[in-house]
This record gives sequence, structure tokens and C-alpha cells, in this order.
Amino acid sequence: MANRDRNRPGLVYGPVRPSGPRDRGRIVGNLLGFLIVVVTIAVLGIAIYFFGQSSGVEPAPPTAIATAVLTPPPEGSPVTQPSPTPVAGPSASPTLSASAEPTTATITPAPTLFIPPVVTGPGFITFGTNVDTQLQVTDPKTKFAIDEPMVWSAYLTEAANSADLKIRILKLDANQPSGERLVREDLVQPDVQGVQIFFRRLRPIGASDGAGLFTIEYVRGEDILSTGSFLVQ
Repeated sequence: MANRDRNRPGLVYGPVRPSGPRDRGRIVGNLLGFLIVVVTIAVLGIAIYFFGQSSGVEPAPPTAIATAVLTPPPEGSPVTQPSPTPVAGPSASPTLSASAEPTTATITPAPTLFIPPVVTGPGFITFGTNVDTQLQVTDPKTKFAIDEPMVWSAYLTEAANSADLKIRILKLDANQPSGERLVREDLVQPDVQGVQIFFRRLRPIGASDGAGLFTIEYVRGEDILSTGSFLVQ
């Protein structure tokens, strides 16, 4: 009977494989690997959850702060004005100071008027109110009232004819590029030709041209043969 079973096709007989420590170690290793995989998946899941929570938080809208500042206090409580923020200060302060204070950089200062000294001799004009027979001014001065008539005696540096001379009257004017304004220019018409001293009587110059510092010049071409200044106040 035993020999019949041994010769049955499909059956393989051999020594029985015993179970021992090697099989138990393999089972423990498989369990540890499974636990590591589970812990890793759990950590990744927690990390994904917190990342989603942190990215989903939206900041408070800026209107919430403005609303809190602008909300009026309850009735009966003192009203307090909020202090301006440092950001708004620098941009507003220069504009207010620039518009509040006028600039004086383009204002031309008024010229300082002075009383010119009395001068006599060749090349100068002597001013006054009276003259003698020798055409010499008897009361030389350089300050006149606006309605005061005047005379002058011009002593040229050399003799000249009337066709060679012009009289120029200039007034100090700070608005002019040269600092003086031409009031008038006249041809000289003396009674005697080839003379060196010229006399002239003038109506009050301040009545027509106002107060100021005036200069008289006897000019031949570009040469000034005699000059003098006086003040009208």
C-alpha cells in the first residue's frame, strides 16, 4: 500500500522544511517596513493639511483699519483727532511751506540813492540855482526838490563846437540792463563857437520825471567831455 502511493504521478516527496528563527526575523522585518510606510504617509498628510490651512488664511482688508479710525466716538465723549502718519507728513509739508512763503529771489531791490559830491573843473558839471556873469555857479549843490529849477555850468575837457556835442540826461533805473534809463538827448546850441564852458538853465526836472538820481553828460561821438550827477527828492 505504501509503495502504491509513492509511485502516484504529480506527487513529490522530500524532507519536511522546519520552521525556525529565520522565518520569524523575516516577518518582523516586513512589519517594520509596513509601519515606516504608514508613518511616512501620516506625516505627509499632516504636512499637507497644515500647509493648506496656512495658505488659506486671508489678511484683514485695509478698509477695516480705516473704518476703526474714522468711526465717531459715542455722544458726550471728547473727540480726539488722529495724529498724521509719518508717511503723509514729508509729502505734504514741503508743498504747504512753498505755497505759504513767497519767494524774493526775482524781486529787484530798490537802488540806494545818495547825494553826489559837488565837483568843479575840466570834465565836470557844477549844479546850482544861480550863476554869475562868468557862467560860474554861485551856490553849487547836488540835491534839489522836485519843483525846484536849476542851472549848471559844464566845463569840457577841450573846446568843441555845437555840431560836435550832444547832451544826454540819464536816470538811475535798476530795471534797465545798464542800470540807467535815457530820459532825453539834445543837441548843444551855444552862442559862441569853439568854447569850453557851457551854461544851461533847466526847468524842474522832477516835475516831469519824478524823484531819483540823474546824470548829465556832454558827449562828442563816443567821448564824454563833461559829466555830473544830482539827486531830486
